[in-house]
Amino acid sequence: MKKKIERGQEFVASEAELFACPICHENMLADHRGLICPNNHRFDVSKKGTLFFLQHQVKTEYDEEMFRARRKLIQGGMY
Repeated sequence: MKKKIERGQEFVASEAELFACPICHENMLADHRGLICPNNHRFDVSKKGTLFFLQHQVKTEYDEEMFRARRKLIQGGMY
């Protein structure tokens, strides 16, 4: 049985023409790790077999205060 990353890499290799670079909009080419465009923008297949096209972190509502409150609930026996 193949690993998820291997299945993802095989899909990307066989279907690379479906993808365009989200940065420069050039056609993507498959290589052994994922996709690369002619301008060297690279997007690798993750261990879960997925591609991530984000170039920056996503703002999230999770912060230290929320984790402290959650920890307090767990330590108090809530879960």
